[in-house]
Amino acid sequence: MIGGGQPVTVDRGGHPFRHFPVAVSAGAMALAWARQDGAPHGSAILVDHEINSLGRIGAEWKAAPAETLAGAIVLRPPLEADAADIGWLIGGLAVSQGIEALRPDLDPATWWPEGVVARADDSTIGTVLCEAQLAPGRVRAAIVTFRVDMKAIGVTGTEGRDELLTAVLESFDTVSASLEGGNQVVASAYEARCAMIGRRVKLRLRPSGEARGTVAGFDTVARMQLRSSTGLVERITVDMLRDIEVV
Repeated sequence: MIGGGQPVTVDRGGHPFRHFPVAVSAGAMALAWARQDGAPHGSAILVDHEINSLGRIGAEWKAAPAETLAGAIVLRPPLEADAADIGWLIGGLAVSQGIEALRPDLDPATWWPEGVVARADDSTIGTVLCEAQLAPGRVRAAIVTFRVDMKAIGVTGTEGRDELLTAVLESFDTVSASLEGGNQVVASAYEARCAMIGRRVKLRLRPSGEARGTVAGFDTVARMQLRSSTGLVERITVDMLRDIEVV
């Protein structure tokens, strides 16, 4: 928060909610809330102007602040530590479903791990970033930052942004609740909405190297299942990935 002062928490549709005109980032504010004040599940942040709007491995968010829905949510999911990356799937699903509530004609799709795209042309209309806080053997909190290019989806003004935020937060509620049925419920829903399924890709990996194959699906700890031409399946974690190219 810029300018000091105690943040004000209000209720927004059942979500503890804080709104900042200017902040380093929505994710930073949500992370601080979770760490310092024990923000409960569903606590949400909205920032009008992020100073640092970077995503996974420092990717720059291109849309102007006035044309961006920039928010974050604190989740307290029932996940074991090795399944922390399920937070990425929850985020992608929630943002794509929230956009769909307002613009079903765009047929929003997920693009593992951080992207939300318009299915017709794979153009990016949103992104997510998941940062997990771990306790022994479990996930204490998953902080999911989300950004939506409002201009790209035809949403304008404060009223349009607020309507979109409401739709996204409601989708987070729905997707998070589906974890009661197990991680596979979320993984299957993500897979069904993913524009990458069945496409041949080249992955550049960290710290070096690459992998090629066809995207076959996602498992219960959010790893991409990449099938080679020989039928072997390689499982790729979010941390392994540098970038993806469709080939």
